[in-house]
Amino acid sequence: MKVNNVLRGIAIGASVFVSASSYAAPAPTRVEVINTPNVNATIVNTPSVEIANSPRNPVSVADVTKKPIEKIQVGSSCSSPPSGSGCDMVPFYEVPAGKRLVIEDVSISSVVKPGRAIFARIRTHVNGDQNEHYFGSDVLPAGYQNPAPVSGGRQTRIYADPSTNVDVFFTTPDGGVFYLTINGYLETI
Repeated sequence: MKVNNVLRGIAIGASVFVSASSYAAPAPTRVEVINTPNVNATIVNTPSVEIANSPRNPVSVADVTKKPIEKIQVGSSCSSPPSGSGCDMVPFYEVPAGKRLVIEDVSISSVVKPGRAIFARIRTHVNGDQNEHYFGSDVLPAGYQNPAPVSGGRQTRIYADPSTNVDVFFTTPDGGVFYLTINGYLETI
C-alpha cells in the first residue's frame, strides 16, 4: 500500500510539473530586421518592442488618422461700371461632393480713387448655416492725385461643406475691376 501511494504521489507530481512547464512562455528573443521593406511576422504573448530611432537615422512616421488633403488655389475677378457699387462672383467656387473646403488665406486687390478702399464678403455654408466673412483693403491715402492699386488679405480658417457654393461680393463707392484669391485645401470627409 505504501508503495502504491508513493508511486501515485510521484505520478501526480510529475504530471503537475510537466503540465506547468509545457505552458510556460518562451524566453524573450531579440529580432532584428535589416534592409527588408516587407516583413510578415506573427507576434504572440504581447512582447515589448523597441525601435532604434537615432538622430542620424530617424524612423519615418505618419499619422494614419489624418485624412488626406488636396491643396487648392483659386482666383477670379469681376468688373463694376464706374457708377457701380461693386460686383459679385456667384458662385466663386463649388465645393466637390465628399470634400470640405478649408480656406486658409484670402487676398483682395483693385485700383481705387484716393481716400477709397475695397471690401469683400465671402459667403460659405457649414452644417446648414450660411455665414459671411468680411475682408477689407488698405485705404489709398488722400494725397494721391490718381487712382492706384490697393490690396488686403489675411490668414484665416473658413470652412465650406461639401456640395455647397462659396460666393464672393465686392463693395466700393466706385466701380472697377476686383480680384480675389483663396488658398487652402480640400479635406476628404
